[in-house]
Amino acid sequence: MKIKIAIKNDEMMKKYYTFMNDERRVLIKTKSGIPLNIVNAYVIVLASHLFQGINIYISVTCLIIAVLMIFQMIILKFYYMKTM
Repeated sequence: MKIKIAIKNDEMMKKYYTFMNDERRVLIKTKSGIPLNIVNAYVIVLASHLFQGINIYISVTCLIIAVLMIFQMIILKFYYMKTM
């Protein structure tokens, strides 16, 4: 939706381009591990679903690990936003 609005207005297009290519924002995403942690958490949730029929304790443990990974990612993102 934002892209459609930005295409119509040249000034908004420049702001959108600057925001998307901001080096600080890319560095924060990389340091907090956002791309990798999202994939890892998704794989752990899938493993939890697969282990559900085998042992419920393993399934719950995998879900807790996935949630903690997401919380860690969010905390690191806010930490790097404040320090950089």
